[in-house]
Amino acid sequence: MELEDIFKFEMSEVEPAIMLQLNGIPIDMEVRTALLKDINEKQEILTAELEQAFGKAINLNSPVQLQNLLYEDLGLPIQYKRRKSVNDPRKRTADAEALAKLSRIANNSLTSEDTG
Repeated sequence: MELEDIFKFEMSEVEPAIMLQLNGIPIDMEVRTALLKDINEKQEILTAELEQAFGKAINLNSPVQLQNLLYEDLGLPIQYKRRKSVNDPRKRTADAEALAKLSRIANNSLTSEDTG
């Protein structure tokens, strides 16, 4: 494919992209509300299960509490953020990449990807 062909293709996609931005995407608010309700119920159940398993309240929105749960309470291998320089200090993380890696290497029902 030549550069001119690529340019023509890209230009043909500009108008539909602009129309999507101007008009937006329709959302069925009843379905949205039902999905949010279902997700919130599942989150409450999972949070209650975690609190029962560990005997304490855990705020999963707190990176520090999640790191303490994973690395100290469960004793899972510590995952670190990537450093920009070898001289930078290593920092623990519980980001999505770390959680995915932990779910692969740890045989633990609390870290499995199956949520329902």
